[in-house]
Amino acid sequence: MADTLSASGTPAVSVAGADGWTLTDWFENVYLSQAGPQKYDQLAKHEIKWTDDSVKQALTTLGQLFGRKDFLAGGQSGALSTEFPKSVTQTFTGGDRPAAAMVFEGDFVGVNIAQTEAKVGEDALVFPFPAVGAKAPVVSGGDVAVALKPSKGAQALLTFLASPDAAEIQAREGGFVSPNKAVDPGAYPNAIQRNIAKSLIAAGDDFRFDMSDQAPAGFGGTPGAGEWKALQDFLANPSDVAGGAGETGGGSGQGLRGLIRWRPRLRRSPPRSGAAAWSRRRSSSRRSSCSARSSCSPSATRCTGAFSTAPAAPSSAGTTTWRYCATTRSVRPCGTRRCGWCWRRRRRPRWA
Repeated sequence: MADTLSASGTPAVSVAGADGWTLTDWFENVYLSQAGPQKYDQLAKHEIKWTDDSVKQALTTLGQLFGRKDFLAGGQSGALSTEFPKSVTQTFTGGDRPAAAMVFEGDFVGVNIAQTEAKVGEDALVFPFPAVGAKAPVVSGGDVAVALKPSKGAQALLTFLASPDAAEIQAREGGFVSPNKAVDPGAYPNAIQRNIAKSLIAAGDDFRFDMSDQAPAGFGGTPGAGEWKALQDFLANPSDVAGGAGETGGGSGQGLRGLIRWRPRLRRSPPRSGAAAWSRRRSSSRRSSCSARSSCSPSATRCTGAFSTAPAAPSSAGTTTWRYCATTRSVRPCGTRRCGWCWRRRRRPRWA
C-alpha cells in the first residue's frame, strides 16, 4: 500500500516525530505483533534487555518504513519537525493533494480532524494497525479511578464508574472506548467508534497497555530523553538499529544505544529535613562554589562534581560529601555517584 501511495505522488504516512511519544506507539505496535504478548510484558518489566534480538527485529521492521523518505510526509527531517496536531490536520487538508495519505494514532485524533473540513466516517476512515507478525496488535492507554480513602461512598462511585451504565454515558460523548463487554454497541456515536470498541473486546487477553506509559517517566515520558529521544534519533537514521554511531548525548543516530541505558534502579531518597532541607535553602548562595557546574547537562540525572571542601552546615550534616545536582539545580548532600533524590522522582530541570 505504501509503495502504491508513494508512486501516486502522495507520501504514505504523516509521522509526528517532534513528539517522541508518537514514535513509542509505532514501536510498541510493531513489537507486540512480532514478538507477542509474553515478550512485550517482559520488555515492559525490563525482564529482558533492550539489546534483545526481538527489539532489534522490531526496529529493523520499523526502519523499512521510516527509512523511505518518499513514504514520510517531508521525509525524515520533515517528520522530526512535525508535532502531533499538525500530523493529523495536514493529512486531512489540501484537497486531492494532502501532505500524506494516512496518519497513525488513537481515536482521540477525532478532535484534531474536527479542526479541518473532513468528516469522520466519510472523509476520515479507519483500519486496524497492520499485522507484522502472527496477529494484529491492540495497544491502548487507559484511565484508572482510585479511592484515596476507604469509604462506602467512594466504593459506590467506583462501582458505578465500572458499570455499563456509566460507560454508555461516556461512550455517547465520543472519544471513549470501554472494555466492558456488557456495553451496548449502539451507545457509540458512529460506526468507527463501534468498530474500535469491537476490536478492543475481540483482542481479549492479547490486549496490552501502552509500554512507555508503564515505564518510569525519565525513560518513557520525558521530551528529549530516554526512549523518546532514542526513537527520534532512530527516525533520523533508521539504518542504525544497533546505535553504534555515537554515545548518549553526542550526535545523532544513537538508536538502540540510547534505549539500553535505562536501568530501573531506585535509590532511597535523602530525608526532606535536616541537611537535605538546609541544602535547598542555601542552594542559591552555594551554586557558584561548584567547579563542575559548567559541565552539568540541564537534563542530567547524575551529580557530576563535588566541593573540594564541604561548606559549613548544621551539625546534622556531619561529614557528608556535598555535590551540585544539575537536575534540581541545588547543592545536596550526596554519598553516591547518582543523587537518589533526583533518580527516584525523575525530576526535570526547574530552571532549564
